[in-house]
Amino acid sequence: MFEVLEVLWPDFSNEMKVAKDLDDILAAHEKYLHSIVKLSIRMGLRSCCSYLRHLFVQHLFVFR
Repeated sequence: MFEVLEVLWPDFSNEMKVAKDLDDILAAHEKYLHSIVKLSIRMGLRSCCSYLRHLFVQHLFVFR
């Protein structure tokens, strides 16, 4: 999770610096949270696919 937050923080920080009012701050925060969820899901799917690929290859050699 830290990797996700670290990658997305600079964009959020820049948007906060240019925010003119509370609506801009809320929009930046909402975008930041949405990005966290989106990237976390992608990273989770990648690790899941990697694990499934590992299992497949492992069992493939068992049946040879």
